Amino acid sequence: MSSDPKIRRLLADFLPDAQAIEHQAPPLGARITLYALLALVLTALLWATFAQIDKLVIGRGRLVTPLPNIVVQPLEQAILKTIQVRVGQTVRKGAVLATLDPTFAEADASQLGARSDSLGMRARRLEAELQGRTPIDAGGAHSQQQVQTRLMAERQATYAARMRQFDESIARLRAAQATNRQDQATLAERVQSLAELEAMQAELEARQFGSRARVLEVRERKLEVERDRATAV
Repeated sequence: MSSDPKIRRLLADFLPDAQAIEHQAPPLGARITLYALLALVLTALLWATFAQIDKLVIGRGRLVTPLPNIVVQPLEQAILKTIQVRVGQTVRKGAVLATLDPTFAEADASQLGARSDSLGMRARRLEAELQGRTPIDAGGAHSQQQVQTRLMAERQATYAARMRQFDESIARLRAAQATNRQDQATLAERVQSLAELEAMQAELEARQFGSRARVLEVRERKLEVERDRATAV
């Protein structure tokens, strides 16, 4: 069949309907629709191949920590009284996991309270001693308060006794000092008298009225008195 479009149209008028439809060109709208579908399919294939999309997966599960088991240890040794949770249970911040026996904690708290009271009473006693006040009043049967009261009374009595000893020692030293001054004055007078006596004996010896032995005796006595005066200072 000729490829000339005009001849083909003329021949189509003499062909049967089935052959005429077979040789007839497809409509423009059908071709456009076909090309559009092909382009859409090609675009979808390219987008599916190269495009990246976010995937949202919904499911039920359980969080498992990658860390090993955490050992919860109390600050002090205690007896475990009750356990409030079980293995695999989900816990939240602040939840009570276990209950400890408060016996040791209460005993420690009682001891610390007693020590705190004792230190407070001791501080008040020391303040009273510094300010010179009378011993603190027991005001009851509190053992620590009574102990601090007795201790303060004993310390004040000891302090008073030591002060009396110091006063007595000062009095003795002052008396010894006065006696020493008196002895110094007496020894000074004796030294002066012996010096005059030595001068007189020396003058008599020079005039042939005295002996040399008498002069030496007086001089020896004067030296002894001077030595006693020097050691008494």
